[in-house]
Amino acid sequence: IDNTGKTLSKADLRQLYLQEKYSWKWKQFLSRKGKRPTPVDLKLGHNNWLRQVLFTPATQSARQAACTIVEALATFPSRRQQVLDLLTSYLDELSVAGECAAEYLALYQKLIKPAHWKVYLAARGVLPYVGNLITKEIARLLALEEATLSTDLQQGYALKSLTGLLSSFVEVESIKRHFKSRLVGTVLNGYLCLRKLVVQRTKLIDETQDMLLEMLEDMTTGTESETKAFMAVCIETAKRYSLDDYRTPVFIFERLCSIIYPEENEVTEFFVTLEKDPQQEDFLQGRMPGNPYSSNEPGIGPLMRDIKNKICQDCDLVALLEDDSGMEGEPMRIIYRMRGLLGDATEEFIESLDSTTGSITRLQLYLAYVAVVFIYCVASQALIGTDSITNLHKLEQVSSDEGIGTLAENLLEALRENPDVNKKIDAARKETRAEKKRMAMAMRQKALGTLGMTVGD
Repeated sequence: IDNTGKTLSKADLRQLYLQEKYSWKWKQFLSRKGKRPTPVDLKLGHNNWLRQVLFTPATQSARQAACTIVEALATFPSRRQQVLDLLTSYLDELSVAGECAAEYLALYQKLIKPAHWKVYLAARGVLPYVGNLITKEIARLLALEEATLSTDLQQGYALKSLTGLLSSFVEVESIKRHFKSRLVGTVLNGYLCLRKLVVQRTKLIDETQDMLLEMLEDMTTGTESETKAFMAVCIETAKRYSLDDYRTPVFIFERLCSIIYPEENEVTEFFVTLEKDPQQEDFLQGRMPGNPYSSNEPGIGPLMRDIKNKICQDCDLVALLEDDSGMEGEPMRIIYRMRGLLGDATEEFIESLDSTTGSITRLQLYLAYVAVVFIYCVASQALIGTDSITNLHKLEQVSSDEGIGTLAENLLEALRENPDVNKKIDAARKETRAEKKRMAMAMRQKALGTLGMTVGD
């Protein structure tokens, strides 16, 4: 019984039997000889029947069957080259076929997935070809924008497919390096044209616009010569638009401004190093092993209370875990009054402020000036390092609103350029730390003595 349900005659059965028998013998003979049949040369022309079947709107099964046949033909590399050349010539059908080209696009993307085939097609000139197709599709959309007031939700399918195909080629670094100077004008002009669409705007067009912007940003980052070339393209593009178009030149000038004066990106992540005060080193047991801590880590911020609790948890200071009385300041208290309610004669007005409150002291000016001078003068570093290190180190520990301690510390850091002075600074700071530790031990011993305990307990 055959596939149609009819009973086969004896002659038909014998014919099928002989076909299977001798085909099996032929395969056995080739396997014993160690030979395999060479592929027959494939001669592909611009077959109209294949084009019609690949994009037929009648049935999806026919399109899938045609793609399966073409994929089977492209098994050998020599044949795949011919198949890719043939399929590339069918790219202009996307504008007419629309969603009926989904199977063709999937097959084409599958065949060019290896990077070397993309390089081959790029060398054959497929990128300018795709760029021209994108330009034609955008021109068609602009014509519809001017002529009609209706839209189709499927509008932009071919444009998105071509843009995605172009983006897949640009992902290869060698292709992007050689062709981005020729493609940046097409991508920029396409993006600017899509920004003007209102009636014909669909979700597919929005996605295409985002893809073009992403490609544009990827292409414009490079060497100084490439940046200059892109700026020249922007100027030439701006000249093509009329004086009544305000929106398009604004985008171009924004891109130019971002290149000339790039915006600084805000740092969303920062790191915190938590260290114990040397004066409390004997009271605070444990240590913080995770330095530096990231701000994205749980427990680090946003409040200082959170950081304090993190320290208490890691150092086993359970008693201080909820002692938050001094961690945050009180809300600001503002007493307000309105001018003129009580009469100008009874109200006091501040006409001027004392100039001495914001003035810079002579010591501040001296420390700041000397810190800058000593960075470049080695002889001055050695001269002041003979007998002034102790006094500067004392000023370093002064806490005042004028920032005397900070200025003195900056001056000492400038003096550290001299090796001999650096040793004196380290010795002075080491002596101070030892003295503070001795005082902390004495205070601890005194506190424990009031409880009848000693340090060794």
